Amino acid sequence: MNRIILFLAILTFFGCKNRQSDSTSGRLTDTGDAFWIGDSKEAPAEDSLFYLDDPAPMFRKEFSLNGEIKSAKLLITAAGY
Repeated sequence: MNRIILFLAILTFFGCKNRQSDSTSGRLTDTGDAFWIGDSKEAPAEDSLFYLDDPAPMFRKEFSLNGEIKSAKLLITAAGY
C-alpha cells in the first residue's frame, strides 16, 4: 500500500512539474484556436450573487459545411446549470 502511495506521489510531482505554462497568465499554452465566449452580462460583485434565480443563457452558432464530418469534439463546462 505504501509503495502505491509513493508511486502516485512521484507520478503526480513529475506530471505537474513538466506542464508548460504561460508565465504571465498561468494558463497552459496549448489552447489551440479556443476562445472564451460569454453573454456580455456584468459579473456578480460577490460570490453569493452567482446563485440567484438568473436562468442560464443559451449559446448557439449556426454554420454550413461543404463536406462530410470526419471528426468532431465539443468541450463544455458549466457552473451548476
